[in-house]
Amino acid sequence: MAQYIPKTSFHTIHKEFYMYNPVALNRLLTTMLSEMFSTLKSRHLAAERNPDPFKNVTLNLDGHVSRIIYVNADKPSLYSYKLKKSGFRVQVCTDMNNMVLFVSAPAPCKDYNDGTMLLRMGIQNKIHKLDCVALDGGYNLLISKLLDSADELQYENFCYPIRKMRGIALTEEEKAYNEIFGSFRSRIESYFGEMQSTFTKYSHTVVNKVAEKETFGVQYKLACLLMNSKRTTSHVAASGRL
Repeated sequence: MAQYIPKTSFHTIHKEFYMYNPVALNRLLTTMLSEMFSTLKSRHLAAERNPDPFKNVTLNLDGHVSRIIYVNADKPSLYSYKLKKSGFRVQVCTDMNNMVLFVSAPAPCKDYNDGTMLLRMGIQNKIHKLDCVALDGGYNLLISKLLDSADELQYENFCYPIRKMRGIALTEEEKAYNEIFGSFRSRIESYFGEMQSTFTKYSHTVVNKVAEKETFGVQYKLACLLMNSKRTTSHVAASGRL
């Protein structure tokens, strides 16, 4: 950054933007993500391109880990078994166009796995009763807990791979279902890959020094908002409307 702007000027801008009113900024970014880029109708239209039998799935949800040095936390609480390094975990929910709608607050990796993060995020209070969220196999045991606080949702609002029961092998049909589901779910992984190449601070090779967890969360949401804007512009350009 020093090649573009003096460090003192950058720090002043950083403080003005992120630190003077972070609650209002976080609320604004949350609203913009959930309302600007995706509607229930657009999600169902996009879902028509899904492979069978997932044409009812409108949303994807998965966890993403960023490497960090957090000065206000014990290092052991940050340990990521995936990265073998310290990190923050967030839950990200996208539609079938890879537009981000919901982002959880960041949390230390060791203290919060994907399951606890899902419950903490409260996704059941954010989605429409006609949405269906694709989850990986680590989440499905928690769906009953989500439904306990969601009057309008049912198990059909969530889609996940078939779990192998102890002592019972999966059938060939079940294996095929899981294989198609895994391939279908890979689109959110491609989103994370694109985000990491666009914003290298969220790659697994760059370590972020974080003083305030809330600031990291706001910056992550802002990056998702910019990714949504980039994707929207690309879609419009491809349609010949620019």
